Amino acid sequence: MRQGLGQVKRAAVARRLLLCAFLVLAGCDDGPPHLSAGGAYIVMPPAPGRPATLYFVIDATNDPLAGPLRRLVGVRVEGTAYAEMHRSMTVDGMAQMRPLRSLPLADGVTRFCPGGHHVMLFGLDERIKPGAQVRVHLKLNVGGHLDPDAMIVRMGDAVRADPPFDCRRGPG
Repeated sequence: MRQGLGQVKRAAVARRLLLCAFLVLAGCDDGPPHLSAGGAYIVMPPAPGRPATLYFVIDATNDPLAGPLRRLVGVRVEGTAYAEMHRSMTVDGMAQMRPLRSLPLADGVTRFCPGGHHVMLFGLDERIKPGAQVRVHLKLNVGGHLDPDAMIVRMGDAVRADPPFDCRRGPG
């Protein structure tokens, strides 16, 4: 027996609603169970009024939604006016950076580290000084978020974190 067009559309809508319900349940306020962020630090700008830079690592190892379903879609940092995700690249021998609207989080580790992906922070509160910590809010497309604390450091300071959150392992 053939299904009518209305039945096919209702079945497709039902499948989409089921997927949406799964994605909403997978993303909770503390972040999904197989996803974590760490090693976050902010490098102070070289001169007042210039943007600071945020680096961090996201571990999505064994995350059932990693890949095309899970994306980092925004970053907000307390004590800043706004944040922009960027991708570093070399074009015709020249270093460039391009804004990122979002970034898929593949199974494994995604790095926002020097020489690769990073977040530019504009309007840094002048009361924020090296040695302080601020909260970072990493927004995910599936309704969850990750909220690591970021250490404030001076340009050139050595920063280390426990694996897998260590930027010394390479850029993003």
